[in-house]
Amino acid sequence: MDPRFRGDDGSGADIAARLEPFIRLLCMGAWVWVLAILWSTAAAAAPPQGYAVRQSLDLDAGLTGVNGRLELLQDADTTPRKGTRLRVVDRGGVIIDELVFEPPDATLEAIDLHGAGRPTYLLRVDYSAGRGPYYGLATFLLDIRNGRLRRLDAVDETGTERPGEDEQDRGRSEPIVLLSTLRSGWALIGDGAGKAILSARSRPHVEDPAVREGWSGDSITLFHTYRFRNGQWRRWERRMLGDWEDGGEDSWPDRRLFP
Repeated sequence: MDPRFRGDDGSGADIAARLEPFIRLLCMGAWVWVLAILWSTAAAAAPPQGYAVRQSLDLDAGLTGVNGRLELLQDADTTPRKGTRLRVVDRGGVIIDELVFEPPDATLEAIDLHGAGRPTYLLRVDYSAGRGPYYGLATFLLDIRNGRLRRLDAVDETGTERPGEDEQDRGRSEPIVLLSTLRSGWALIGDGAGKAILSARSRPHVEDPAVREGWSGDSITLFHTYRFRNGQWRRWERRMLGDWEDGGEDSWPDRRLFP
């Protein structure tokens, strides 16, 4: 053995004994470093004060641009109730993106609208508290690209003309919001490998400028068809006088009413 590493008795026992305190310190330092990383990760991923994670969906980097999870946060039985939060969190516990909605009640679901395995996320937010028959669940369609939440829009392909400042031209893009109320509903139908969306919505005619210009009747019903074409969701619209009320599956409007 090299004389520099031999103890007084000609062995390495003496030098090993001298190094033992330093080895212990190094080991303790390594554990402190590991615990610090775990603590910082937990702190980053912890819900804000007064919130709890109600739903959590795993995210695949190949489909969403991030390995992590999509979390739906709601109030943890606090008063007054807090709004809904939807956030993307990576595996390290870092919050990448977040959306906030005022109502406190919501649910989250992932579906394949395109038939290609890429998830679309349906966030159903409850706007019905203390309101009338035209309010209820609003379903927002979202996807995740490069770790960022994106609300899905649809291009208007109908070109409905409205007078004055309410004029709506063909080609205008608007967020897709699907209502489920006493007088609104929606459904998915097959469309090639993917899905199309049918939506029926009745509303008081006084909200519609075209009706105020001389149409009669108490309400108007909008029939929408959403299809994914050429990399973009597109919407077709048909309007009819009268009211539609959702009375369950048997009351769904005739398919021929949808454009």
